[in-house]
Amino acid sequence: MRKLILLCTILLTSYFIADAQVILAIEINTGSDDLRGGNDNVNLIVLMKSGAQVRFNNLNLSSRLADNTTYKSTQILSSGKVADIAGFRLEATLGGGMGGDNWNLNRLTVYGIALNVPTKMVDVSGNPLFRFTGNQKVKDFMYTAATTTTTTTTTTTTPTPSVPAVMTKFNPGVHGFKFINQFKNIFISGIDWFTGGLCGGMSYAVLDYYKTGKKIPQQNYMPAEGMPLQSYLYDRQVNSIVANVDRWAEFGATNLFSARNREFFNWGLQSGSGQLGRLMSYIDRGEPVVLGLSSCGDGCKGDHQVLAIGYELGRYKGDLGYNADDLTIYVCDPNYPGLTMKLKPNFSQGYFSYTSANGNPRWRTYFVDTKYSPKTPPDIQDNPNEIIVTFITGNDDLRGGRDNVSFSLMKVMNPSTHQLSDIRFANVNNGKRWINGSMQTITRPLPDYATFDLLNDFLIETAFSGGLDGDNWDMNGIIISARINGVVKELYKKEGTPIIRFTGDFKGYRIQLKLLSR
Repeated sequence: MRKLILLCTILLTSYFIADAQVILAIEINTGSDDLRGGNDNVNLIVLMKSGAQVRFNNLNLSSRLADNTTYKSTQILSSGKVADIAGFRLEATLGGGMGGDNWNLNRLTVYGIALNVPTKMVDVSGNPLFRFTGNQKVKDFMYTAATTTTTTTTTTTTPTPSVPAVMTKFNPGVHGFKFINQFKNIFISGIDWFTGGLCGGMSYAVLDYYKTGKKIPQQNYMPAEGMPLQSYLYDRQVNSIVANVDRWAEFGATNLFSARNREFFNWGLQSGSGQLGRLMSYIDRGEPVVLGLSSCGDGCKGDHQVLAIGYELGRYKGDLGYNADDLTIYVCDPNYPGLTMKLKPNFSQGYFSYTSANGNPRWRTYFVDTKYSPKTPPDIQDNPNEIIVTFITGNDDLRGGRDNVSFSLMKVMNPSTHQLSDIRFANVNNGKRWINGSMQTITRPLPDYATFDLLNDFLIETAFSGGLDGDNWDMNGIIISARINGVVKELYKKEGTPIIRFTGDFKGYRIQLKLLSR
């Protein structure tokens, strides 16, 4: 009924206006934060295709636009036609600062009426559609004549064409790491301050390998603590955080009581100077770019970093208008090795998510990491013959330093000489600490003559001193595999709580190997 009354008013008013004039009927819906009025008002600027601008200042007549209310205004465009209009700009005169006003715009509708024919030029909504602040005072809403035109007798809708995907040459199955991001990192060892994951380091490093043209390491297991690749990933993790500490801080420190949630979400949907616009500028040049994903709090995933490798707008225009849910951002995510993940917005709920992944992991928004600087990654050689041992630590860590672990392959026969010898690898943790609950995979080269049938006897040894100051270590799991002539087969697997507890008195554990996979 309200819309019918508005339309009748528009038509009656237009009857008395000269044919050359266009009536603009504007409807503004305020959300959960009012426009104060007084000195804090809103202006309307009509953006003409010629580049000219027509201003209508103080649209609200200095009156307050209260929470969850609708305000209507009628203005006359004295020259030009509806077809000459490119769009509209709302400009808030907010002062900013501690006492400054903020305003949530939830919906904007603009009709242009000429010769008694109303044309819906803008009809966009959100919760909020846009939050005006002392720092964000201007928002443009563009008019596309082909979208929807309403007349007194007919309604014609022309479907918005769907824009195809734009992709870089980065292929996660070819250029991405083969192992999943399950790192547990020692941040400050003395006070047991640990962090989980190296998503930023893996995203930076995978881009380093891609940009330098180096072959990505082919291993399908995480490198152990202190190994060259793990150390590089950790260093790049630190680089990725330090370079963007201001962006991460803004999401937390400036969003008291979640007041900026919708604003942050909208950043990821805005083309031009918005984060979507920045993302598109990289992808359009064929350049993958790292994204920082900001958590949306309880029930959501934590802060995360991924590599964007493409985007698809569909019918979306990048203007916070219709069809925003069509947007897809294609990413290489360290948590999903070898896969191309689709990051999509949920416009009504205000978050981005992987809709096809288990648990629907989601984040509030993202930012484009424009501060990435490439480095030369390490060369990691593929060994055609190697022993691969994964250790799972339980509730008592391996201290490292002087308290380390070694392993040996016992009584391996050389087919040429028929001699039996032990192949021993000392201090396989390289003096590094293995923290509680961590998983460390160690690889060591095997001689050319090695075959699966020759690997029968495996010994784990520790060098703990014992006594009050001695170390103990709970080994909760072990997986032993071998790669022979490029083929990997599993030889042993066992889990427990723990399987064995190494102490100053119990320092050795012997395992009989048997080919488990063929």
